[in-house]
Amino acid sequence: MDKSEQFRDIVGLTNGNGLTNGNGLTSQVGKKRMAKFGYPQRKNTVTVIIAVSLLLFTGIFLSIIWPNELPSEILIDGKVNDWNHAQVFYDNNEVQNDNINVLKMSYVMDKIYLSFCTTTKEPIFSTNSHNLIRILIDTDSNIETGYLAPGLGADYLIEIGGKNKDIITSGLYFFDEHNFETTDWNGFKIISKPTSYGKGIHVETKVPLFDLNINHETVVNLLWQTKDDFDNGDTSS
Repeated sequence: MDKSEQFRDIVGLTNGNGLTNGNGLTSQVGKKRMAKFGYPQRKNTVTVIIAVSLLLFTGIFLSIIWPNELPSEILIDGKVNDWNHAQVFYDNNEVQNDNINVLKMSYVMDKIYLSFCTTTKEPIFSTNSHNLIRILIDTDSNIETGYLAPGLGADYLIEIGGKNKDIITSGLYFFDEHNFETTDWNGFKIISKPTSYGKGIHVETKVPLFDLNINHETVVNLLWQTKDDFDNGDTSS
């Protein structure tokens, strides 16, 4: 078993709670390419599009156009003062498990990094359940490429997993579309282990633009999802 397979087994990418079983993105709902989701291309706009609920895989779909440079670089250190000027998206829906109930999501892109901050109602990694934050990234605004997710084709994936107040795994993956079908979750292959930090209700992470094969003016579409060991998932507005 190679490292990527070990990693996926740990965080639930390929097991019975993953996204490739009958309850995942390979269902008949997921195969309908989500034609109703469009991608705005007008400069200096940020559009929040409500992603569909697909059983346990739900999230918020964002279409973002940069540059959106801030006066200071984001530090992944558990302190959120450097996020004060970031774009924020809110999720007002309530879910049964407050630890995976996402309240807001933020992003910052500078000329080197794409950074994310996820805020939950209660600390997501504070229990003995191995909880996950997943951020799927569509870097070419093409639903026909990458992994088929609600409203986008995910070319990359960030997954952060943890429990008992610790982050256990943090991975950046690319989707190998040349050797895998767009509905095959196993097509995600690990690239690196990005820096991630969780403190209280906030979890921060960032990845180099070089690893995503983009620059700071690239249009990027994002999908957030959280889940726990008991098949509970975040529900978007």
